[in-house]
This record gives sequence, structure tokens and C-alpha cells, in this order.
Amino acid sequence: MSMALPVLTQGCVLLFVALAIQAARSDWACFIIPNHLPLAIVGLWAVYSLLQWLQGYAPTAIAVSAGMAVIVFSVGFGLFAANLFGGGDVKLLAAASLWAAPDWIPQFVMIVAMSGAVLGIAFMMPAFGNLPRDGHHSAVATVETDAKEPRLKRKIPYGTAIAVGCAAIALRLLNLFPFGAQS
Repeated sequence: MSMALPVLTQGCVLLFVALAIQAARSDWACFIIPNHLPLAIVGLWAVYSLLQWLQGYAPTAIAVSAGMAVIVFSVGFGLFAANLFGGGDVKLLAAASLWAAPDWIPQFVMIVAMSGAVLGIAFMMPAFGNLPRDGHHSAVATVETDAKEPRLKRKIPYGTAIAVGCAAIALRLLNLFPFGAQS
């Protein structure tokens, strides 16, 4: 049984990244992150935390992670209220922040911010902002709407940037990140 716990833990981390990628894909396609994806990430984190606890991880660190996620959600809600962030982005960011250990939240936020900045700059370019998106929804209306909007007012699928941060968290949790590896 002792070997099964680390394997299950790693499986949870990989599933977390898969859910984040699915959220990014949905956000890219139609600017919507379905509620079930952040909820699944939170539920999976609960399973992951239980597995960590069974392996000797301190319950206080798990509680602090939950507290940090509440803070991230609160700040995100402010950004949503200011119309700077979408509601799905806020929920995804808060759910993903559960997975970053409290001491790694600043790095996670920085990676998401840098990825979001690159995405924002790219979407300001006329050609890139008008790219058709794949997905189950028609992208024609989105492309036409985006083409008529001023470049600084275009929607940006920040779920993509959040997924990059999620991938960094996963690499850290799997001890594959080049710096700040989990001990």
C-alpha cells in the first residue's frame, strides 16, 4: 500500500493538469470556463490532500492552502467586479491556487501574470486577435465582434494563462520544475 499512495498522488496531479487544459481549451474556444471544471479541480484537490495527509503531510499546510485560495478568490472577485477578469477565470484561478503550496503562490501568480501579459499583447495584434477558434461553438460571431472592437477592449481567454500556471504547479509537485522543487 505504501507504493500505491505516491502513484495515486501523481495521478491526481496529472488529472489536475488535464482539467486545467480542458478549461483553457473551452476558454479559448468560446470564452467560457464551465463551472464543473473548477469544481472538479477543487474536488480532486480534496482527494490529493487526503493522499498527502496519509503520507504524513501536515494538515495545517492543507488548511493554509485553502485559506490562500480564499484570498485569491477574494482578489479575483475584485477584478471581476472591476470587469477586468471573467467569473470563470476567477474560479479557475482560485481552484488552481489550492494546488500551489502557500509558499509557491507568488510564483504561480507571477507565471499566470506573465503568461496573461504575453496573451494580452498577442491579442492586441490585429491578425492574432482575429484568429478563428476551434470548439463546439461557432467562432464566426466572435471573430466578427472582435474585429469591430478596439484592440484594447477585446476579450482575452485568460484560462489559457492560468493553465500555464497549473502546468508549472504540476511540474513542481512532480519535482520536475527546474527551481523551487517540493521537498
